[in-house]
Amino acid sequence: METLYSKNKLFFILAFIVIGTRLIFSWLDMSFILGRVVDDAFYYFKTTQNIVKEHTSTFDGINKTNGYHPLWMFSILPIFYLTNGNEELSIHFVMTLQAVILGAIIFLLGKILYREFGSPYPIVTLAIFMWPRFLSQTEYGLEAGLLIFLLLLSVNYCLNHCILTSHGNFRKNLIFGIILTLIFLARLDSIFYFISIVSYLTFNIQNNVLIPETRQKIGTYLKKILTIFIPASFIPLPYLAWNYSSFGHITPISGSLKHSFPTPSFSPEYFYQFIDFSVIFFIAIGFFVLTLFKNKAIKNLAPNIEYRAVLIVLAIYVIIHFFDTLLFMKWAVFRWHFAGYTVFLLLVMPLIIRAAEEKLQHYFPGIKQPSFFLASLLIILALLAQFASVKRSVENRFQYEGYREALWIKENTSPDDIFMLEDAGIISYFSNRRIVNIDGVINNFEFQDYLKEGKFLDYIREKNIKYFVHHAFWDNPDVRSGNYDKYLFKSFSHLYDVFGGTLTLKKSDEIYRSKEYNHFGRKTMFIIWKINNTIF
Repeated sequence: METLYSKNKLFFILAFIVIGTRLIFSWLDMSFILGRVVDDAFYYFKTTQNIVKEHTSTFDGINKTNGYHPLWMFSILPIFYLTNGNEELSIHFVMTLQAVILGAIIFLLGKILYREFGSPYPIVTLAIFMWPRFLSQTEYGLEAGLLIFLLLLSVNYCLNHCILTSHGNFRKNLIFGIILTLIFLARLDSIFYFISIVSYLTFNIQNNVLIPETRQKIGTYLKKILTIFIPASFIPLPYLAWNYSSFGHITPISGSLKHSFPTPSFSPEYFYQFIDFSVIFFIAIGFFVLTLFKNKAIKNLAPNIEYRAVLIVLAIYVIIHFFDTLLFMKWAVFRWHFAGYTVFLLLVMPLIIRAAEEKLQHYFPGIKQPSFFLASLLIILALLAQFASVKRSVENRFQYEGYREALWIKENTSPDDIFMLEDAGIISYFSNRRIVNIDGVINNFEFQDYLKEGKFLDYIREKNIKYFVHHAFWDNPDVRSGNYDKYLFKSFSHLYDVFGGTLTLKKSDEIYRSKEYNHFGRKTMFIIWKINNTIF
C-alpha cells in the first residue's frame, strides 16, 4: 500500500475528494438527497421497513411481494432495524453505506490497475469512472454499486489465484463459487456472468481435447467447474424455493414483468437510449474479435494471461447481457440495468490507453506524458459533467414533489386509507399509508391475473382502494390546467401484455393537485382523486 500511495498520490487525493463529497451528500437535506435517489430505491426501503415492523415481505402492507434483488435487501435490512424504520435517518445511513461501497470500489480498482499496469493508469481510469453515467450507479439507492464491487472482488480473486487459467485447488474454487453466488443474488441477471465463465472454461476444455498430451487435464477442468458451481447451485436454493412456494414462480415479479423470454420483443431503441452502454457493448465485441484474430497485440497490451482471461469473460458477459436486453427486455429498462458493464470498461481502459498513447505521441509529439495529459483532460471533463449532473438532479422535481405529496397525504388522510399509483416508492415511504403499486413491479402475480381477466375495477373494490394517484400528464395539458371533466386511466398487464380495464376519474373527485414541476424536461403534476363508488 505504501508503494501504491507513493506512486499514485493524485489518485488517492482524487479518491478522497470523491468519497468525501459523497459522504457530505449523504447527510444533506431531503430536498437535495431526493434528487440523487431514484423512486425505485424506495421500493426497497418501504419493503425493508415493513419487514422490520410487520415481519413480512410486503410493499403495500396488503400483498406479499418478491419484486427486488435479495442481497441488497439483506444489506440494508440492519440499517432499518437499528433505526427502527425511521424514514429520513434510514436514508442517510443507506447513502452512507453506498459511499463506503464506493470507497471499496475505488481502492480495489486502483490496487488491480497499479499491480497490472503501473502508476499512470489508476488515475486515468478513476477519471473515467467519475463520469456521472458510471459514478451515479453507486448512488441511486439500488443494488448497482454492490454489484460493481462484487464483480471487482471476483476479478481481484481471479488475479490473485489464477482461477480462470489454472486448475486451482478445491478451497480456492469453492470460495470463488461463493463470490459468484453473491454476484447472482446482488442482481439476478448476473446469471450471464456465470454463463460467460462456464463458456470460457468450456473453451479451455475443448482446447485440451484437441491436444493429446493434455487430455488428462479435462477431468480436472470438469471438477473445477463443478466445484465453482456447487455454492452457486445450493446457496440460492432457499430464496428460489421461497419464491416458488409463496408466488408459484422461481423468478421475482419484477423480472417476470420486464422480461419476455422465450418470446422475443426486439427493442432496437435501447441502442440510442443508452448510448454510453451501447459503446461499451461495441468495445466488448471489438475486444473479443481482437482476442481471436490479433491475440499477439492483446498480449503486448496486457501481458498477464489471467487478466486477459478476466477481460474475455467480462466481454462475453456484456455481449450476452446486451443481446438479451435487446431481444427480451420489453419494459422499464434503466441505467442501473447495465451497471456490470462499468467493470469491463474500467478494466479494459488501460489497454485502450496504451494503444492510444502511441497514436497520440505520433500526432502530438509535443506531449511528453500522454497519460498525465489524458488524465488531466478527463478529470476536468468529469468534474464539469458532475456539476451539470448535480444541477440537473436539483432541477428535476419529481422526487421532491412526491415527497411533498406524501407529507400532505400523511397529514390529511386516515391511516386506514388505501391508495393506488404508479411510481409509488417515495409517496408510499413517506406517507405511512398502504399504497398498491399499479405497474406491478413491487406487487405480485395475483394482480396480473386480475388484469388478464379485465378485472381492474374488481381488484380496486376487493382491496378497498379509496384513492388513486397519477402524475404522467406531460402529454395532457387539459388535465394539467384543470380544464377537463373526466380522465380515463387504462390499466395494463406487463406480464400478459393486455389491457386490464379502465378507471374513470372525475375532476370533481380531485382532493389534491400539486403545482406543475419539471420531470426531466417535461411539465407535469401530481393529482389525487377519491375513487367514486358509482364506477363499480
